[in-house]
Amino acid sequence: MVSRSSDETTGGIWSSLQPPGMTPNAAKEEELVMRLKCKPGDLAIVVHDEEVCSANIGRLVRVEGPPEVHAHYGRVCWLIYPVDPRPWWVMRSSGPVQLVITARHFIDHPDAWLMPVGPEGQALKRRRRAVKSSHAAEDLVVAV
Repeated sequence: MVSRSSDETTGGIWSSLQPPGMTPNAAKEEELVMRLKCKPGDLAIVVHDEEVCSANIGRLVRVEGPPEVHAHYGRVCWLIYPVDPRPWWVMRSSGPVQLVITARHFIDHPDAWLMPVGPEGQALKRRRRAVKSSHAAEDLVVAV
């Protein structure tokens, strides 16, 4: 988890999206948005974090956005806020610190490290289980 300064919280890929065909980048950005697991307003579970912030794994967060490609991670990140008031581990330039996150803190977390919960999140989990089951069945058939 990396904190984002307040002047970096506007814009993101949402603000640069234009109707398809307007610019060459618009189609790429729209495709990127369609591949994201989360969307603004989702509740999500943290399924991965940096080693020094691993205590955050399993915690419930609200995805706020906007999504941006973050220089530290090299992947699309969301602004997130923990649902409960317990201290949260974050990486600062000075190293890891534990904070109680409030609305004035901006925490970046990669989309790939979040699992949305609710109807869409449950559907994604079921799809993954089905894929794992089919691979296990294929492995069993090959072994016989």
